[in-house]
Amino acid sequence: MTLAELHAKKLADIQGIGEKREADLRAVEVHNVLDLVMYYPRRWVDRTQECRVSDLVAGAMALVVVDVLSVDKRTTRNRRSMVTVRVGDGTGKFTLTFFNQPWR
Repeated sequence: MTLAELHAKKLADIQGIGEKREADLRAVEVHNVLDLVMYYPRRWVDRTQECRVSDLVAGAMALVVVDVLSVDKRTTRNRRSMVTVRVGDGTGKFTLTFFNQPWR
């Protein structure tokens, strides 16, 4: 398919794009299939590089693959759930706390 053909193809021709989604796309200046193909995100986070727990830097985003060591679920005084998860890899450990999240 050529760029001219992509430019001529309407968004409504794509399965799954209805009136509402088409209106949302038009609001960000996407008017045809070529615009959609050329629409890039404003921000991108590289989640392909794994990091070890010992290499984590406070305030920086990182992808860490860890083992779950323990899970503790408690109900707070206001009847909300609090789940504490202890995780780690061979280089270190840390605790994650989730508030009012569904847990099975």
